[in-house]
Order: sequence, then C-alpha cells, then structure tokens
Amino acid sequence: SADIDVVAISDIDKNAVIGECKFKNEKIDKSAYETLIRRGKFITAKYKVSKYIFFSLSGYTDWMKNLNDKDVLLLTLDSLYE
Repeated sequence: SADIDVVAISDIDKNAVIGECKFKNEKIDKSAYETLIRRGKFITAKYKVSKYIFFSLSGYTDWMKNLNDKDVLLLTLDSLYE
C-alpha cells in the first residue's frame, strides 16, 4: 500500500495530480520528493501523473527549491493566499 495525501484524477483525459502535505517544523527535502515519485507509480498503470504538488508549512530545502521539474509545484501556507 502507499500513502498519498492528495489525489485528483480525470477519467476524461486519464491524468492525475498527486500531492504530499507536510505541516511540520521541518523543510521538505529530496527524500519526500523521491517518495512521492515512487508512490505515484502505483497510479500510472491507469493514469498519467501530470503534476506533483507539495504543501509545506516550513518551506523547502535548497535541493527542492532548485529542482528543475515543470511537473512539480511547491506551495506554502502563504502562497495559498496569494
């Protein structure tokens, strides 16, 4: 089994958006990214994961901030209100 915090699917175009929520006093790092990518493979048998969204209370490590992947969206509590 795999724990994915957010899943949105479209049966019309067979796309999925998945996300990870971390509301802790630590920044999201590479391991959280790798875990979500790995867990997303459970969905790809039927849907194409088109976006990986991370929600963080404490922000992101430099590795995450410098990640050059157009399919990844990094959100903070403040950015949700922008």
